[in-house]
Amino acid sequence: MTPGKSLVVSALLGNAKDIEEMLEASSKQAEKPDDNLFTRISDLSSLIDDIMQTSANVAEHFETRMLQLSSEKNFLTKSVATLRQHAQQHADSKMESELVLQRRLREVMSQRDDLTQNWKATRNDNDKLIQRIQQLTEENYKYKTYMSQNFDPSACQRSIKSNSTDRKCLEELNLQQTQNP
Repeated sequence: MTPGKSLVVSALLGNAKDIEEMLEASSKQAEKPDDNLFTRISDLSSLIDDIMQTSANVAEHFETRMLQLSSEKNFLTKSVATLRQHAQQHADSKMESELVLQRRLREVMSQRDDLTQNWKATRNDNDKLIQRIQQLTEENYKYKTYMSQNFDPSACQRSIKSNSTDRKCLEELNLQQTQNP
């Protein structure tokens, strides 16, 4: 049995004589007159107290740090949630904007198609009018040529006096023009 265990056993059993003998034997073994088992236990006790105080300080520091980290974690979690919410709102807004733009693009394309069709129809109408104007210009030229060659002032005066013959004269003129191109 070691001297420390023997001292504890003797102290528990109440043998003071054994305790004194152990303390003396301990001081002889240490080769220092003041260094005995009691002083060693006292030193160990203060060392244990220092260790306990240091452990308590370390535990308090770690607890404080854990609270700080927990607080930072909560803040970061809220920040991430807020960022996700903002990102989702941005994505929703972007999607809505894209839908509005696509709808507007379809409307503009439809208007463009309508305007293109109207322009083509107007162009066709204009082409027909130009052809008709050219045809009428040619007929007018033929009429003027015919009238200049066959001008009879007395016939014109008679035509003016009676409106009923005007139409007949024009029909004859048209008939002659179609026969003599």
